[in-house]
Amino acid sequence: MRLCNRLLPRPSTSSPVDNRAHAMVGHNQAPDLEGLHREMYGIAEQIRIMNKNNAYLIQHLIINNPPSPAAPIPPEKNGESLKDYIKHFNQAVLEVEDASDKVVFVAMMEGLHPGPLFDSLSRNIPKTQSALQSKVDKYIATEELAETKRRRRGRDNNKKNKSDSK
Repeated sequence: MRLCNRLLPRPSTSSPVDNRAHAMVGHNQAPDLEGLHREMYGIAEQIRIMNKNNAYLIQHLIINNPPSPAAPIPPEKNGESLKDYIKHFNQAVLEVEDASDKVVFVAMMEGLHPGPLFDSLSRNIPKTQSALQSKVDKYIATEELAETKRRRRGRDNNKKNKSDSK
């Protein structure tokens, strides 16, 4: 039986097992099957060792870098200001890995009490988290302005009541 040398794998100078180039077998010479077998066994052994090392590495990474648990998104509490709720909400979102815009939006809608922001978000869904935050910031500013006006009215009423009682 005659083996054609073009069917045999050609050793490469970049081979990790043996960097020496092997002379090709001529038509008159028998191929060095024993040497080829040793080289292939060496490559197979290196692959086995690399697979074993990869398994150890993956095991090490899993043990030493456990995935962070998904933080529960807190619902808005009764009497809590929108600003405080959004502060807690944003902290919880930061703890969630790779939260998509859609997931953040749905989580916010589930946590919000019915009100002006909830109604606005229900009518016009923001496409990005930054657009959502921009809309939220506008409603926080509106809420803070209303609270400031309530406080002024309260102080004005207290001054009026004191002056009336004199």
